[in-house]
Amino acid sequence: MELPTAPPAFDATAGPGPRRRADRGADIGAGCGLVLLESVALVVIFGDAPLGPA
Repeated sequence: MELPTAPPAFDATAGPGPRRRADRGADIGAGCGLVLLESVALVVIFGDAPLGPA
């Protein structure tokens, strides 16, 4: 019984090449935005909690 071979699911060698600078800038911007959102969430959650003896 001869079954057909499946095509590759993802071939990283057949693409547009290395990522451009604009792609990297968007990644950095998204990462900074996520850090800012997480910081705001921590302030909202723990903002009222006393951190030491009052």
